[in-house]
This record gives sequence, structure tokens and C-alpha cells, in this order.
Amino acid sequence: MKMTIFYFTGTGNSLSVAKKIGGEDVKLISIPQVIDSRTNHYKDDVIGLVFPVYYYSTPAMVRRFLKKVKLEADYTFVISTHGGGAGAALWHAQKFARLKFDYAADVRMVSNYLPMGSIEDEIKIASGFDSKDKIESIVSDIAGRKQ
Repeated sequence: MKMTIFYFTGTGNSLSVAKKIGGEDVKLISIPQVIDSRTNHYKDDVIGLVFPVYYYSTPAMVRRFLKKVKLEADYTFVISTHGGGAGAALWHAQKFARLKFDYAADVRMVSNYLPMGSIEDEIKIASGFDSKDKIESIVSDIAGRKQ
């Protein structure tokens, strides 16, 4: 199965998730690197989108990308990463996309928004959830083309 994953990342969390989902044969494309490209149509067997939640929503760059491009695939998915809550980020991604995603999920990770706390506090909080298990579940769902 050929797969392309578009990602937007600030700290590397979303890129890390995209790599785990796609494995070795995935084509990873950074949204900031293609946002101003003349190319606006992408086609593959599977196309995914991975991005962090910003203020309980989809980052402006991701919204702009989704409004601009046409994604064509047999199976599509969208994954958000967040430190506390997914908010309406997945709903917003669907709203701005020119397609209906087949699968959507979110992954809670250590928050990197440090004005609200310290990294030490976030690591303690993170012991209460397992993002590794969630990512493995998402990888399985996507491989099985779960709706």
C-alpha cells in the first residue's frame, strides 16, 4: 500500500506520530514546505494528515493547506496530537477539507505549552495515559482501513 502523510509539527510530536503510522514506505510531506507550491492536487492509495492541536483547533497553516489542495485517495485519515484536549480540531479539519476523511483520531501526548505548567509536571501527568498504545491502535486501524 502506497501512503502519503502530510504533517505540520512544531516540536516534533506530530512528525513522530506520522513516522510511526507510515512506517518505512511512507512519503512524508511537510505542510510548511508545500503550502506555497503551485501543486494543489495529490493522489495516492492512502493519504493522511497529522498535526498538533492549537488552542483546541486546527492550526491556521493546516486550515490554509486544506482549503487549497485536492487530496485523492482510496482511504484518507486525519490525526491530531495534543497535550490536554483535542477540542474541535478534527471537526475543523473536516470542515476545511475538500473531502470526507475515512478515519479520524487524536493522540494525547506530553503538553509542550509551558506557560501553563512545567515539563516536569507534564511528565508526571503523562504517566496517567499511554500514547504509545494509542498510536499502535491507530496504526492498526489505518492498516485495516477502519472507518
